[in-house]
Amino acid sequence: AEDAEGGELTYFASGLPPGVSIDPQAGFAMGVLMQPGSHSVRVRVTDGELEASTSFSWTVHDHKLPDVFIETPNEAERYVAGASIAFTGSARDHRGVPIPAPQLSWHLYTHHNQHMHFAGSPAPPGAGGSLTFEDHGDNTSLELCLHATDTERRTGRACRLLLPATVEYTIDTVPSGLTIPWEGVPHETPFTVQTNVGAERDLIAPLEQSGHVFLG
Repeated sequence: AEDAEGGELTYFASGLPPGVSIDPQAGFAMGVLMQPGSHSVRVRVTDGELEASTSFSWTVHDHKLPDVFIETPNEAERYVAGASIAFTGSARDHRGVPIPAPQLSWHLYTHHNQHMHFAGSPAPPGAGGSLTFEDHGDNTSLELCLHATDTERRTGRACRLLLPATVEYTIDTVPSGLTIPWEGVPHETPFTVQTNVGAERDLIAPLEQSGHVFLG
């Protein structure tokens, strides 16, 4: 919710599952889901004078989630930037009945340094597809997840981390001890970097440094 005058808002909720509460200032519902069931939740927000409310349903599933399997690619494989990756998977519900391909969906996430973001769905619903391993800089990996939903709307998932093939380079100058930026970050030579095979990186030498002139 937003207040047109920028005032502070207070949130209230009724009908939340047991073990879950709402933060009155932030409006986040949080806690530990204790038991399955369907809940009709009503959220009310007020700025001290006016108020608004809305309702929605919230279903808590039991532990009988589908078993989901990513069959390919192999966990040990390493990928080169620009390479195509084929993937396949399957799932069974808690009774062991195979879940049809249209109820399988794929999701891709990019891990880079200390953050992660959703990179989209690499294929339409089904038992497989392919994607291209795109380079997003050093210290990057992809995470491919398969979601399966059974006839009772329980959803399970399995994920596989896709790692790039890497190589180490040692960068030095003549004489050593000069500063060279690797991908915009200055380093004193000699230094060693680990980067992705097939990727392009910027290595820039200043024309002049400490009385020395760049030659090649």
